[in-house]
Amino acid sequence: MKLAVALGGRTEVAVSLSVPSDARAAQPTPVDLSVAPGAELGLARAWELADGARAELLCVHAPATRWAPGLERAVLDGATAVARRLAGFPTSVPGPVSEAEAVVAQPFELAAPGRHALGRHALGFAAPDQTVVLCTVACTEPDAGGPCALVADSLVLSGSLGPPPEGSLVTRALFWSATHPWPALAGLGLLTLLFFTLVLWRRPRPRP
Repeated sequence: MKLAVALGGRTEVAVSLSVPSDARAAQPTPVDLSVAPGAELGLARAWELADGARAELLCVHAPATRWAPGLERAVLDGATAVARRLAGFPTSVPGPVSEAEAVVAQPFELAAPGRHALGRHALGFAAPDQTVVLCTVACTEPDAGGPCALVADSLVLSGSLGPPPEGSLVTRALFWSATHPWPALAGLGLLTLLFFTLVLWRRPRPRP
């Protein structure tokens, strides 16, 4: 099935997901987006599957005005943590990150005694207004080998998608400093040294 992701009343982005024909619609798990200022819910669906399995699909979107290159990994890690907490699993195992047709994707696995879950994230940027869109599917089942593998692997994000924004100079500098703390501290120390050198050089010298 192909579903439209609501982006403030627009539907330029769509998400596709394959669920078994005998799947029954269910009530999605409520999600608190207050921890992500600016984020809005674009789509929430859930299905009860055979053999006690359950699949949930969630899409959120937010303005990409504060985006910086390299944030994809952090956003995907955060989405996996949210999925793990909502499903009630103690640990998560993220898969490899891939990028194709302007979409960054990552599978993940959750495991606990007597429970198993597979999921997938799809991250893209709606053009031309540069809105970041993140869709996540999580499918839980009593044991591995059920319908969840097919459901999780089928997640596809499509539509009017483009490259991520470059971000402002300040945003990129802050992100670089956070990911490279030692070079950032060294650069700060060098700037401080240059500043005091300039001050001492401009200070009036006493006459002999």
